[in-house]
Amino acid sequence: MTTPITRVTMVKIPEDKIDIALQGFEVFVKNQQKDGKPYILSMQAGRTSAHVKIDQGYTLVGKTVFKSMEDVEYYIDGCEAHQAFKVYLKENATPEGLMSICFTPEVSWEMEKAS
Repeated sequence: MTTPITRVTMVKIPEDKIDIALQGFEVFVKNQQKDGKPYILSMQAGRTSAHVKIDQGYTLVGKTVFKSMEDVEYYIDGCEAHQAFKVYLKENATPEGLMSICFTPEVSWEMEKAS
């Protein structure tokens, strides 16, 4: 069994374009497929918290979890929905900067949910 790969992407988009970027993200989430089926395990995106002063100008963050590194590579190079999303961003909410990293969690902790 493979360990899921988490990809975190931080994007610098002007504040007045974040809603447009999130609309494009919603379309992408619904359209992402590999071999005719959704292949991404989970996706989240949202604007950064304005009260954090160490954001280095990043205004939008996405977290994507993949089943394998093969799926990450497909996402980067082969996913038509991802390619369309990048074109949409470039045309409607041009990023001024972007940073992506992938990692496999080696340590994790979750607070137990209260009953």
